[in-house]
Amino acid sequence: MNLMKFKIRYDNKFQELDLSVEDASQWVNVSIGNEMTEAEIHDQIQERIDVLHNMPEYNQWHRENRHIGGNEHIKATVERLTHKRGDSYNLDALYADNSQEEERERKYQDEAIRGWLSESLKPKEAALAIAIISDRMSIQEYAALIDDKENNVSHRWNRLKRKIAKKFIEKRPF
Repeated sequence: MNLMKFKIRYDNKFQELDLSVEDASQWVNVSIGNEMTEAEIHDQIQERIDVLHNMPEYNQWHRENRHIGGNEHIKATVERLTHKRGDSYNLDALYADNSQEEERERKYQDEAIRGWLSESLKPKEAALAIAIISDRMSIQEYAALIDDKENNVSHRWNRLKRKIAKKFIEKRPF
């Protein structure tokens, strides 16, 4: 088994790892040709390790800012590295994708609001409130939907807002 020494950065210091060519090439996903010399193999693997793990700019930034929230730090660091090295980085891989969780939360809140309105109000009042609050329909659109005058719907909506506020105050646990 032929072992080679590879340098990897940990904080500010380099450490040497003794790895076999097979293990190192699998670790950094490098294919090695039969016609390559040991020096070429070592250089190719070390170059890949440098790209993947020995980025001093990112390591310093990560050490200093790993507990700070916000994506501005990540964007700035990636842009600096991209500009300096000329590589392209996948920014989407750096961000947590919680869009599905946010969508589920919105649906849950919408269902809760619709349920409370349906439970607390008469059916026609609940339909008006749900259309305007949850469905974000304008008074004019709702009036056209039910074939009524805008003025009547507007007055009903104003009365309903006061009624909703009163019912909400009555139901508050505090």
